[in-house]
Order: sequence, then C-alpha cells, then structure tokens
Amino acid sequence: MKTVILNRCRLVPELTEGYDPEADGLADILMKDGRIAEICRSGTCAAEGEHLDMEGNTVMPGMLDLHMHLIFNTVDVLAQSFRSQNQMFGDAIEFGYDFLSHGFTTVRDCGSYYNIGVALRDLYAKNVIMGPRVIASGHCNTPTAAGNREFGSLYKVFDDPADAMRIVREDLENGCDFIKYMATGAVMNLGGDPGAMICTRAELQALSDAAKENGTYVAAHCHGKKGIMNCIEAEIGSIEHASCLDDECIEALKSHGNVTFLVPTLTVCYSMAANLISGVPPFMHERTQVLMENLNKMLVRAYHAGVRMAWGTDSDQDTYNQFPGLEFTARKAAGFTNLELLKMATIDSAANVHLDQEIGTVKEGKLADLICIAGKPDEDITAMNRLPLYVFKGGRRFERD
Repeated sequence: MKTVILNRCRLVPELTEGYDPEADGLADILMKDGRIAEICRSGTCAAEGEHLDMEGNTVMPGMLDLHMHLIFNTVDVLAQSFRSQNQMFGDAIEFGYDFLSHGFTTVRDCGSYYNIGVALRDLYAKNVIMGPRVIASGHCNTPTAAGNREFGSLYKVFDDPADAMRIVREDLENGCDFIKYMATGAVMNLGGDPGAMICTRAELQALSDAAKENGTYVAAHCHGKKGIMNCIEAEIGSIEHASCLDDECIEALKSHGNVTFLVPTLTVCYSMAANLISGVPPFMHERTQVLMENLNKMLVRAYHAGVRMAWGTDSDQDTYNQFPGLEFTARKAAGFTNLELLKMATIDSAANVHLDQEIGTVKEGKLADLICIAGKPDEDITAMNRLPLYVFKGGRRFERD
C-alpha cells in the first residue's frame, strides 16, 4: 500500500488525540500501511509519498452507523421481499458503496436476508470489493407475532427460552458477530404495535445469557417502555430505536451500570413523520409523528445524564441518498450541539462496539479511517449534509465513479 500524506488538514480538537490542532494550526497526516503513521504541523512532514491537499478543510475520523440494513433499498417493505437473492446481494453491494461514499467507514448490519451482511463483511475485509467495515448479524430473531410474515425470511422465529442457546450458536456458526432480536413490534409492520413487548421476559433473558456465554451480545429492536425496561434488566447489549424512552428508563440504565447502550434511529422516523419521502403509508406517518415527539424530548436528557448513546439511521437506500446527513439534521433538531453530534457518530460509537483502540479519533497508530469535510462541521453542522471531499478506509482512498 502506498504512502499518502494529507496536507493542510483542519482538525477538530475533540476528535483528535495526541496532537493539539489549536496550538499548531493546520496539520499534515501521514498514512502508511493502512494506519496513521504521523500527525505533524503543516509543511513539516518530510516523508516521501503521494501528497493530497485538503486546502484547510476539516479532516475527521470515518463515521460509524450502528443500525442499518444493507438489504433495505426502499421503504416499501413488500417490494423489498419480492427481490431474488441475487438482486438483494447486488443492491446490498451498492448500498455499502453508498455508505462509504457518505463517510461511514464502519457499519453494523442489524439483519439481512441470506446472511448477506456476513458475506459482504468478508468481501470488504479482503478488499475484493470496496465497502465499509461491517459488523454483521444474521436474520432478525423474533418470537411469533402479528405481522411477521410481512418481512418473510428476514425473520427467524423461536418461542421457547430453551431454544435460545441453539439460536445463538446457529448465528455464530453462520459467521454473525452479534445477535439481533425483536423485543417489540415494528413501526413498518402493519400488523404490529411498536409499543408492545412481543416476547416474554424469560425469552429475552435466555437469549441475552446465551449470547454472553458465547462471547457476544444481543441488539434488541425495542420501541416501547416495557420492552426497554426489560432489556435493561436482562443486560441486553444495545437497545435499538428506544423510541419510548423516559426518565425512569434513563435512571434504570444508569443504575444497571450503563451496561446497555442506546442506538436511536431518527432518520427513519424523521423522514416519515415529515413526509420527506413518497409512498409512506398513513399508519407509518402517524406512528412516527408520535415517536419523534418523545425522542425530541428525551434523547438530549439521556445523553447529558451519561447514558451511552451511538449513531444509527435505519435508513433505506433511497432516503439515504436523497437526503445526505439526515440523521445530523434530525438530531440537531432534537437539541444536540454540533460537537455532540460529531462525537456520537465517531468516538462514542466506536467505544460502544469496543473499536475505540482502532478507530473513532484521529490519532497516530490508529487505522487510517479518515474523511475530509468541506467547511467546519463543528461550527456549522449543515456541512454534514454534503458528501465528503475525500474518504479513506484503512488508508485506501475511496473514489466515486
């Protein structure tokens, strides 16, 4: 791999370790063998290699999206399920390409047909094709519940707590990194109730225990308060969506030692509630309006209380490309500061999936996952609504067609 030097980089102090950009002004970053080999004052890097001028634009860590589905190409659930396996695989490759194009160098696939997330993880890791670093689950494990059939083979059903160990072992045998589970109904499921807990406490606890015994964790799809509280008590690894979060939930998360982290996904709710995309059924629009009201009230409160919180979008490909950076727009409207948003999308998310020793900040020795954003996103977050000028994953430059 060739040596590359990024010249005249503007760095954000809060996203940089071991170097003071405020004291030294613009910096040069030397990338070698896939890692950040050196950060030095601009114009002082003596190494030979390819030089790229960042022209004073902001260089920051590659971002993480910890709740996405590579196979979600449209908000139309029925249309998704009618694709062939080959069509899904091709669409997923394209969506992975899009994530990298938007500056997300690491993603967590929270459920896919045919173990596509696992397959792409391995292809990306081998550099067979260019795409983000993937943390993959398999199917969405679920109890029998109303509306399951709308998602077809995306769901894998089990109802007996005694089967929890088998489910975990099957997923791990298939190469999954973590276990996905549906603890409550889904917003996009006509037959379901997002606020209702659809599993038993025993099933949830058994799955969490089985995952821990096998060195992994459960990421639980969970909107309603009862589900959130039960996930906290069962020490689920992450609660996805957490739409009905309230003060009691916040206190429970803290009293349990912050074992569980939250992955709110505002993009999907915000886009539907605001009617940004066409073809959204009325029931989805109504549900997401209610959920957004609560998320706007509770998320900043939870974050400031010390609850661990990560970045997720749950976006389909159409929405993702039509509205770049929509998660930044939605979370900014909820009341987060620019720096809080940038930290959630980088260092906070990396820490929550135990990758903070490798990615999440600009630091000598870490993987060269770097993006260059035109402007100063720490001062004007709308800069994140534009695609990055440059994206590097492990020192390799991603180039759009």
